[in-house]
Amino acid sequence: MGSRPAFVALLVGIAFFGFVACYNGGTALTLNAVGVSAQARVVSVERGYQGGGTVTVEFPTRDGRVVRAECDGCSTDLDAGDRLVIRYDPDSPESGVEAVGNRDHQRVAVFALVVVLVLAAAAVVTGRRLLREARSG
Repeated sequence: MGSRPAFVALLVGIAFFGFVACYNGGTALTLNAVGVSAQARVVSVERGYQGGGTVTVEFPTRDGRVVRAECDGCSTDLDAGDRLVIRYDPDSPESGVEAVGNRDHQRVAVFALVVVLVLAAAAVVTGRRLLREARSG
């Protein structure tokens, strides 16, 4: 792959992982700042490849509504009917739900930031190579 396509790919990667870091970091900060705990019941578990999957929970919000949402970071070892304590954003209870004690949003944000730094370093090296090529030829 030439320097220009590599440089463009690095910029796209930086933008993508930057978005992932911002989204997950924002969710983690919101749950830490204003997250509300609630007792939830597991509605369904879809187990995926190598332990991944989706856990859907149902819980009452503090205003009395019953909400169903995907639980980020909930163990797929749970079964329908199991109970657990979750945290949710009271302004958006349908998204960003996570099991109490779980820090997946925070971990993903840190990982994505590390990837951004690595890609940025590679972009600097590639950009310098492009400048040298432009000056010499």
